Amino acid sequence: MNMAAQPKPTLPFIGLFIFSLGIVFCSCSNGRNKPTFNEIKLSKSQAFLNNLEDSLESEYLATSSETSQMQILDKYHALLQSYLMTHAIDSIRVTVDEIIDSGWTITSRFHYNKIEFKYGLTFKENMPSRDDSLYKFVKGLKPKSDTNINFAYVGSCQVNSPNNKTLPVFRIFAFPFPLQFTGK
Repeated sequence: MNMAAQPKPTLPFIGLFIFSLGIVFCSCSNGRNKPTFNEIKLSKSQAFLNNLEDSLESEYLATSSETSQMQILDKYHALLQSYLMTHAIDSIRVTVDEIIDSGWTITSRFHYNKIEFKYGLTFKENMPSRDDSLYKFVKGLKPKSDTNINFAYVGSCQVNSPNNKTLPVFRIFAFPFPLQFTGK
């Protein structure tokens, strides 16, 4: 049996292999421990709202007819309202825009992308501890901070033109409550 000498890996091949491994390890570890706002996995609710807003914008901008654009806004208003009435608005990653404390009434406004959540809620001076904890939670939110929270939809929303630069595409009237808050 003729045993031909098998070629041995050469030094350049081994060097290239080690160099490639180094590149892979360096690219996997970029020194950040905390994901950025846009890298956080979206909840089902937030993913749905994003997709709905993207679809609205695509359809709306694809037509120039005012009648067609109004029909598209009406269609998406019905879709948004139907979703909000049948699904929880849970674990939404938002930026706190403002918290206005006016005695026992707290008005809150949040956003992400072109979607806004807004509501004013009036509390009573002598409230149960559950309501008191909600009051303290909302009052303690800091403007310009990013947070994950749930929202309770109160039955109203707006769908605005994607061309309007002063209004959000979706405005949802809902009050915030913490992720760990129970409905008991």
